[in-house]
Amino acid sequence: MEIARSKELESWAEREDIQQRMPGFKMGMGFGIHQGWAIECAVGSEFKIDATYLSPHVNMASRLESATKQYGTKILISGPTFELFSQEVQALCRIIDRVTVKGSENPIALYTYDVPLQEGDNGGGVREGNGEIQESNGHDSWPDTPSKTKYNRIPPLQYFLTEAPPCISQSFRMLHVQAMSFYLGSSDCPTDWARAAQVFKQCLSVKPNDGPCVAILKYIEEKAVDGHAPESWKGFRPLEEK
Repeated sequence: MEIARSKELESWAEREDIQQRMPGFKMGMGFGIHQGWAIECAVGSEFKIDATYLSPHVNMASRLESATKQYGTKILISGPTFELFSQEVQALCRIIDRVTVKGSENPIALYTYDVPLQEGDNGGGVREGNGEIQESNGHDSWPDTPSKTKYNRIPPLQYFLTEAPPCISQSFRMLHVQAMSFYLGSSDCPTDWARAAQVFKQCLSVKPNDGPCVAILKYIEEKAVDGHAPESWKGFRPLEEK
């Protein structure tokens, strides 16, 4: 978030010589968050040794980090990690897909947290108070950041929300939940890709260029058969890009 907000890095990225060599270059970072065991070890030779971590869970985190570019989001969180969050934190995240990764046949859900990339960016966003999500009018501000001397008196969730409130509105959140239900399908909501596409487009009218919506809408348009999910659809897809 601080990198995205840095005016100094932005000015460097916009330098004419850099843009000539790499047109459209922008500075950014993506994060894949997963949990599990890992082995810490030294790998190398007598000439050079590096400390590293070996584990399928490390590989998963790496794949999620790479997939942030595919979904156009800064953070991807695996389902197993999401399950460790408190209900208050889970309410701040949104599911954006269910996938299998190379080397595994078990599907996992993918979640994101919509990071505010600009100072004061709440995207017409939400106000989280006492664990409840309320609609903001787009002009309300989050609670004033308290002085540093008071940080140790503030509950961690409240402090986090003061520093980095999610930048999506409640109306967008509700539309996205509906779109994902039609896309993934369940016993309570049968798969309906035609309706999913319609609602994803509604989401984009509320939050244009939302990366996860664009990615899923593109997948639906590429894989749909006469506007409907293919018969092979099981509620998840392979994550084709590492």
